[in-house]
This record gives sequence, structure tokens and C-alpha cells, in this order.
Amino acid sequence: MDHRILCIELEQGRIVAVGTGGEDGVAHRRWNPAEVRRAVREGDRFYVVSPNTGWEAELELLDGVLAAARDDIGQDCLHGLRPCRWR
Repeated sequence: MDHRILCIELEQGRIVAVGTGGEDGVAHRRWNPAEVRRAVREGDRFYVVSPNTGWEAELELLDGVLAAARDDIGQDCLHGLRPCRWR
């Protein structure tokens, strides 16, 4: 299953959660890093759409840590996302 990352939660500069959702731009689900790692191991794909190019950049897991998803021109799309605001 594919999951579009729309927002991130940061603590001391580290990503502690991502929010995924659809074309409506609303994050419907909160994922912590362990949940993302588990889903990726099971074959799921997490991606970010670059605001600059529209390119889909896949989330990278480096040593189990959520890392930058880079677009086709090498820009970090993940850390540039808006903060999640859960209701």
C-alpha cells in the first residue's frame, strides 16, 4: 500500500511521527517511526510529493531512522513539510 506523507512532527530536530493522507491534503493517520519501519518491511511505500517539482520522493530508512525523501533535484522534501496538527 502507498502512503503519502503530508506532515511531520519534530522533537529536537528529529522526526518523531509523520502524518499520511490523500489528495484532500488532510492527514488522516499518525505514524511513529516504529510503525513506518514495520509497514515498509511488510511492503508498504511512503512518499512525499515535492512542492517544487511535483516529483514523488520515497521515504528513506537509514539505520532504521526516518531520513530525507529527496526529489529529482536532490532537495529534502521530508523536512520541508508542514507540522502535523492533530485534532
